[in-house]
Amino acid sequence: MIIITKLHFRPKEFLHKNLFSTKVDIFSFGVVLFEIATGLKAHDKTKKNPFLYDQMSKIDETSVESIKRVIDQTTPNDSACYNLCELMIYLGKKCCDHNPNYRPDMTSVLKALETFVPIIVTESK
Repeated sequence: MIIITKLHFRPKEFLHKNLFSTKVDIFSFGVVLFEIATGLKAHDKTKKNPFLYDQMSKIDETSVESIKRVIDQTTPNDSACYNLCELMIYLGKKCCDHNPNYRPDMTSVLKALETFVPIIVTESK
């Protein structure tokens, strides 16, 4: 099997030990959640710490000020947008846990997102 991917979306257990599981995909999804919430790229070689998941691991998701500092500045300044970004950062941190055993499964992540943004189901014709 050949896997082509950008390294900044992959956890260390994959990069160093070539261990692959659904937890690797969960980690990648967490990085995407960080990108959406912050408006930042997963990798920025101009920063001292270029990987977004490492930067976000230092954020206190329980601190309003910490969350406000990292949210994309183009995000509308209202409570609904703030709450969604807060949820994405919280879930992103869970998905990017350094220990793959502590990462949630995708069903749990989807259920958490659905509580905030219900999925619209359309009937096929």
